[in-house]
Amino acid sequence: MTEKDEKKSKMYKIDEIEDLWQEACSGCTLEDGTVIPPGIAAISPRMLNDLRKSQGIPVVDEEPPNLVGISDFVKRQTPDSEFTHFDGTWQELEDFLESLWRGDDIIEWKEGYRDGVKLISVNPSRFYTHTDFEMFEGMKLSAEYKRVSGREHEPPKVVVKIEEPKQRCNYVDIVLYRWDVLEEDGDRTDKNAMWEVISINGRMTKEEPPMDPMTIVRNWKHLPGGTEMKGKTPEEVLEMLCQSIMHKNGIIEGANELK
Repeated sequence: MTEKDEKKSKMYKIDEIEDLWQEACSGCTLEDGTVIPPGIAAISPRMLNDLRKSQGIPVVDEEPPNLVGISDFVKRQTPDSEFTHFDGTWQELEDFLESLWRGDDIIEWKEGYRDGVKLISVNPSRFYTHTDFEMFEGMKLSAEYKRVSGREHEPPKVVVKIEEPKQRCNYVDIVLYRWDVLEEDGDRTDKNAMWEVISINGRMTKEEPPMDPMTIVRNWKHLPGGTEMKGKTPEEVLEMLCQSIMHKNGIIEGANELK
């Protein structure tokens, strides 16, 4: 019997369904008798209940969790903020991502820095950013010593903001955290979502910028607002930090010149 045949013949427990995320679960059967049809790239409790209803199997929960929710943290990314923002309401963003996920229309899936963190590349047409903004003489900037929105529990710092219109993004990654990762530090916002949008990372160039240096430190030291970097060695974190600082300062690795 091939591995594929074994997968088809196995009777899966309900709590094993999350392990089937991005497999095509052709012919898999759950312990309650629900058959997962071919071509399913991701499954959610709501989708499971739709399948159960169509197959005449009793529904476990009439109002199951959603696949995607919006974290309070990402709501700092507004049009007048220094962050990338979505040109629409938060509900529109949630519906947009849910539709992409269900339709398997996401441009690219990428694993994050630990298990339970994913990045999904989406159509950038409704996203705007200052990331990779080309500097020019006379460009307007502002600076303020303040607590960063979404991180009010941290000490204030100098925040420099570009006071020029944002540019429409060429590339956008949506950062998603799974519910159990968020619950490790009590950061779960939407109790009805399996994944929450934590950040909208827009940019003009194809190459992804490294994680911000302070974010790396916050995560590695597991400071307030940081998420523990499970599975990373000190050497790996040091390299991440070096790459991040070099990128911030326009330093090209292996060259003695600035970008």
